[in-house]
Amino acid sequence: MGLLACISLIIYVVLYIVLDAPGFLTGLLAGTPGNWRAITVFLFAAPMSIYCSKVINQFDQRLQKKQKLVKKEKENLLNCYKGLLSDMDTLLSKSTESASGLAERSFESKRRDFQRFLDRLKLRFPSGGVVKETSAMVDQFRKFVLNWLRVFEECSIDPVANPKQVVTFEELEGLSSIAEIAVFVSDRLTTTEVKFITEQRKNDNDALKDDKENLAKMNQGRNLIAITDGREGKSSDNNQNSSGRGTGSFVQQVGAAANRQCTWFTCGVMGCMLCKPSSNAAEGCPREFTCGCFELIILSRQHLNLVFSFFLGLCTVGLSTYIYLIAVGQEPVNESQERIDIFILVFMVLSLFSLVIILIKFEQIDVVQQLEREVQELQKQNEIVEANRQRMRHFWNQAQQLTELWLYRTVPRLDLCKELHSQLEDTQNDKELLTHMQAANKGLMDIETKLGSLEDWRGDGGIKVEDKKAFGKIINEVCQEQEPDAVIQKIEELVRGREMRNLAIHN
Repeated sequence: MGLLACISLIIYVVLYIVLDAPGFLTGLLAGTPGNWRAITVFLFAAPMSIYCSKVINQFDQRLQKKQKLVKKEKENLLNCYKGLLSDMDTLLSKSTESASGLAERSFESKRRDFQRFLDRLKLRFPSGGVVKETSAMVDQFRKFVLNWLRVFEECSIDPVANPKQVVTFEELEGLSSIAEIAVFVSDRLTTTEVKFITEQRKNDNDALKDDKENLAKMNQGRNLIAITDGREGKSSDNNQNSSGRGTGSFVQQVGAAANRQCTWFTCGVMGCMLCKPSSNAAEGCPREFTCGCFELIILSRQHLNLVFSFFLGLCTVGLSTYIYLIAVGQEPVNESQERIDIFILVFMVLSLFSLVIILIKFEQIDVVQQLEREVQELQKQNEIVEANRQRMRHFWNQAQQLTELWLYRTVPRLDLCKELHSQLEDTQNDKELLTHMQAANKGLMDIETKLGSLEDWRGDGGIKVEDKKAFGKIINEVCQEQEPDAVIQKIEELVRGREMRNLAIHN
């Protein structure tokens, strides 16, 4: 009835404007009541007819079946969402226990050790002081620093394409003293902390926390009212309620047993509050408005449109009544105009009556649309969580593949560099210092040339894990030597040894 009445009113407005097209705009500007009535009638009838069409399409024999399907889809999406969060939680738990975190802490420790070595060395060879260094010492010190930086470049989640580069060769080439090199590199290392594992874990934990908060909000759900024929028993009611709790929605049965048809408008002692904020920031609804003894709850944007249409309809009925009374009081009476005024009044009252019924039954009418909206929200959240999971998997899988490279190639060589620069620091004779630096640089370069490519040291690379462990073990044995000459001799034995030959096969 409401749809037919609105369509009739729209036809009237179209004919009224078409037949009076030249003078319609002029009459509108002049404030002619009939022209303004045509505008308000159209603004009322057009949205109303669209909504009524949707309601009629929705309410058929398949309504309850469709409602169950939508609720089932929502359950599936929520379970998928929970599964994704559980998978992310497990992934982060494993990452906390992984060896990549240990490798990162070792990188950071070696960075601080080398920075302290540079700070002490610049005090030994201060700029502007008594010149003790020679150009050969500066060149060998520059090479030693570059050798250390070359090893430090591997302290990255992508050491091949994006190494941890602190200083370039060109930048060091322009420095002419040990103090200048030490100060320059030390300053760079101060701002180059190795925390890519820690920061990634923190970011992933924050993202997981946000996703869990979103899931908690979804589990709270909305107060949905299910459509039934009123003949379902208490057992069915209990099943529905338990199902509703499982999907994050409290489902109340309505029908023949329903006690209350309208829950969004109540009368009583309510106090006064213009607007109570909504917990659903995305849609901005529901919103509560209280004033005196009335409370109005706007359930959704569609509900707000219908409430606005109701008040617009009341204004249109009042304007139509006013125009009809003026027409009746005129002499002679225009019967044709009088019939048009009665036609508009009757169909406006029918439309308004239908709108009142829709508003009273809005919770029942809108239940499927609410569920469908929640399903759409869940689908968007699932896409976001799935993207986060893929990003996390990519990062932590990559870190897992690099663990063997870090533990058996990078960390042992950093330990070796630490042992070397500690012994260099203890060497008081400048001539011996130069000799030891030359030997140390040669040994580090010999090791570097026989290590093979970084890709071979990955978890899925070509070097066997036994050979990686053997290299790491022999480097640790070298680090146990206390004298510089003994360390250099061990490095030479390592370069000629079987461990390096096994690595060279893959070079």
